[in-house]
Amino acid sequence: MAVRLHLLMTICSFDTEREMKVGDLVYAIYDRERGLNCVGIVLEVKRNNALVLWSSEGIPMGWWRENQLEVMHESR
Repeated sequence: MAVRLHLLMTICSFDTEREMKVGDLVYAIYDRERGLNCVGIVLEVKRNNALVLWSSEGIPMGWWRENQLEVMHESR
């Protein structure tokens, strides 16, 4: 799973303006600022929160505020 997400990350860019939805690939803004490149997938969205499954070891999952995340989208 992590390899697939890494490949997607190399051919995609990120979008902060778009509304988040289930299935979106995301990364945590603060992690990227610290040089961590861990991609997650949105499993559920409620109000301004998203349940994210991360592609790191142990496959952690948790709720994040949408303003803490950026959505990956295909480059045009």
